[in-house]
Amino acid sequence: MKKILILLLLPAFQQANAQVSFSYAPNVPVGAIPAHMIADDFDNDGKIDLATANRNTNTMTVFMGDGFGNFNSGTNYVTGNYPNFIASADFNGDGNKDMVVLNAADPFLSVYLGIGGGLFSAATNYFYGYFVCQSNIACADFDNDGNLDLLVSTQSCDGRQAFFSGNGLGGFSSPVVSNYLGVYRTVVDDFDNDGILDIVTTNGSFAFWINVGLGNGSGTFPLTQSYLTFPGDEPKGIISVDFDEDGFPDIATANELSNDVALMLGDGLGAFDTASVFSTAGLKCVDLANGDFNNDGHQDLAVVNYQSDNISVLLGDGIGGFSAPILFPVGDKPVSIVSADFDGDGDADLAVANDGSQNISIFLNIPVCVPFLTINTSPFYTAFTESQSWVITSGIVLVASGSHVVLDADLNSYVTLHPGFKVDSGAVFVAQAYNGCTAGAPQLPQERKIANANFLTNNEIVLYPNPTSGLIHIKHDKKLSNIQIFDMVGKLIINQKCNGETETNINLSHLPNGVYHVKAVGYNSIRVVKNE
Repeated sequence: MKKILILLLLPAFQQANAQVSFSYAPNVPVGAIPAHMIADDFDNDGKIDLATANRNTNTMTVFMGDGFGNFNSGTNYVTGNYPNFIASADFNGDGNKDMVVLNAADPFLSVYLGIGGGLFSAATNYFYGYFVCQSNIACADFDNDGNLDLLVSTQSCDGRQAFFSGNGLGGFSSPVVSNYLGVYRTVVDDFDNDGILDIVTTNGSFAFWINVGLGNGSGTFPLTQSYLTFPGDEPKGIISVDFDEDGFPDIATANELSNDVALMLGDGLGAFDTASVFSTAGLKCVDLANGDFNNDGHQDLAVVNYQSDNISVLLGDGIGGFSAPILFPVGDKPVSIVSADFDGDGDADLAVANDGSQNISIFLNIPVCVPFLTINTSPFYTAFTESQSWVITSGIVLVASGSHVVLDADLNSYVTLHPGFKVDSGAVFVAQAYNGCTAGAPQLPQERKIANANFLTNNEIVLYPNPTSGLIHIKHDKKLSNIQIFDMVGKLIINQKCNGETETNINLSHLPNGVYHVKAVGYNSIRVVKNE
């Protein structure tokens, strides 16, 4: 028997009881002032790479990742003047990612076609006709012809929007330009569930507003509606994610002047609820990214705080709420953030581009091991004061009656108990069904998930199917007077008479989905999961 040490090391940036932690990987020098950053697999090796648009050197830099959280020194490509936004997609359908860069001090955007191995062609420039200032590029098939297009939106210089139709060969048409309220960032999704892509934009210096443009399938967005982010002031960064898990995309914005995040829940018809605002405890929120950082199945937020040189992680609850912010230090003047799995362990990591220190901060996700204590009030549970985690490997182990044991599960949430494991009647078991290092909420075990254990035969009751959608069949070796079923708080739900039979059926179809306990006098209780 070997006791598990739940948490071996506390990383330098772990917050107490935060259930989220990152190790600080070596910074990646950029050698320039990065204005914007993206993450993608540029060389098709299955490992995530990074690319930055560098506004002071008029370059784009591509950093190749090794799959362990490290990046090379980067390859530079010449851009136009003052590049401030970068995006990637496969514009010509050859399987290689291509790049597009907006140049704020030139009236054109630059397209670089991928040629394999993470290398790119020289730029082909497409004239926009106006200086783009603070701007955004959205890559998607806006006109439904099967080819990726480009949508360029600008903020302060001219307040225009330009649509470049893609030809599927890596080329683009002359722009169709329309007047549009100045835009800082754009996010693309089907917000009204009609199969046509729509856009939502933040307006930067236009306090408290976002604009929703519902598309018509031609690359234009004639149906527009504005929504207040109030009290969130001057929204900058924006993402589209289903935070409340209702199947419809929602909107979250990073608000620079009010130092918070505004969340607007979508109704699936193109409209959004009144904003809910969550503090970041940082200064000048300019960008944000999403990911399941604590592996609980819900989407979380990571927000860049430009003036306080840190990022804020807000853990989502799956119904549209977030935890208090958890702060992690980064470099000087962070401006852009991306979330991806940089070290190939299945967890969401973070990269932050810092224009003051001219580097990229890499945060590798470490699942936080959180021990838990479950207090059962059910009448058939023996009282206990301590929970422990065990791994049974060999030898003879006796668990006495009245013990409460927490069994550690492997990555597939299965518990294997080897021969020699003995349990007295009356012992209670709970399994930690966690991903890796116990990130997420504990789950009660199902009998079918426990293998090779002598205590299963000691129970002398067989129950199946488990889980069940309604009917369960119970077999036992004695003539019983009744079978009782309790809910999770110990309330008696069903008391079924057996009339001396050794087999009986019980119908649970009228009960809500959940975990119930089946109890017969003289036997251990069995947990059954009702799940239609």
